[in-house]
Amino acid sequence: MINKYKYHIPLIFLLCAIFVESSFPSSYYPKIDFELSDKIVHIIMYFTLFFCFYYSFVNQHKSRMLNVYALFFSVLFTSLYGASDELHQYFVPNRSCDFYDWLADSIGAVMALITIYLLTKFYKPFNRFILRTNDTSK
Repeated sequence: MINKYKYHIPLIFLLCAIFVESSFPSSYYPKIDFELSDKIVHIIMYFTLFFCFYYSFVNQHKSRMLNVYALFFSVLFTSLYGASDELHQYFVPNRSCDFYDWLADSIGAVMALITIYLLTKFYKPFNRFILRTNDTSK
């Protein structure tokens, strides 16, 4: 049973981790003294989230549309999750809903989109790595 869902586990884990992390009040975190450090963290997290969405979508077979348009849906869902996370933070004490944090989330998603597009176009071993072509456990 776990083999059926193994391509979705990283995505589910990261979605839960982001939700839990954003549930803590801002006073919980240490101050980092360089400008834009918060935005860099957002870009890195949502860059990674995009990869997890993409990995999940290209390795599922229930929806042909999700599979064929995995890049589009990955950037869409990553950006929507960033927006929902910012909305969620509005209700957390000492946190705020920040448009620029969402923008950083979306920038991370677009950077990952460009990275995956270039890897799939110009680095063929990446396709074998990301797709489960030799997997017999469906």
